[in-house]
Amino acid sequence: MNDGPYKFWGLPGFIVEIFDEDNLHKFSLIQIEKIEKPNIIYPPKNAKTISYEKYQEYLSNYKPTMSDIFAVNVNNGISTYMMKDGSRININLSKEMLDKYQNNREGLRRIILEKLSKKNSNPIER
Repeated sequence: MNDGPYKFWGLPGFIVEIFDEDNLHKFSLIQIEKIEKPNIIYPPKNAKTISYEKYQEYLSNYKPTMSDIFAVNVNNGISTYMMKDGSRININLSKEMLDKYQNNREGLRRIILEKLSKKNSNPIER
């Protein structure tokens, strides 16, 4: 059986634990359970297939919106944006910048979105 988490499903054997050399990411098998009636996922009616190159082009041109943000945590000038896709992006916003845009929420929103679009949105891919 060739199976495992994330993109490691194609490795030989059944991957029950895998981690990187810096121990920043670790996947461990917790439970194996037989599912009597599996959930079937149907693709959207308007789904289309694109090439990997087109997908990479899409990702490089993607600009996040405020609706992509699930939650925000601010601690010592570092804003951690928790995105709906599960990723977390840290942005350093100085007190001076926050003070400057205190009465200009739209200006601050543009700066945040610009900084988010420059960050890697997949924390697993370093």
